[in-house]
Amino acid sequence: MLVGFFAKGTALFIWHVFRTATLMNVLTVYDPLGVRLADAVLPLFFNMRRIAPPAGAFPVFEIVLVLAFGLQCLVLGLAFNEARRLLVRTRTA
Repeated sequence: MLVGFFAKGTALFIWHVFRTATLMNVLTVYDPLGVRLADAVLPLFFNMRRIAPPAGAFPVFEIVLVLAFGLQCLVLGLAFNEARRLLVRTRTA
């Protein structure tokens, strides 16, 4: 999970500094669940019915992307650990 946080955080930091559209496309294409979660969470904190989103929405969007990616890594890690545990148990039985 920490590696996921670091990888996603570093990629978002690079995007934030250089504002490359290609990097944001890669981040959103390869992490669609994080983008959907961020899109769902933003209206809880900000009024998104305006023409332009509020200034504080962009940092919150980036933070939620990082947290969602870390959560995905955690869930996948737990699933792989459980699958490995079940395979070892069936082999020894």
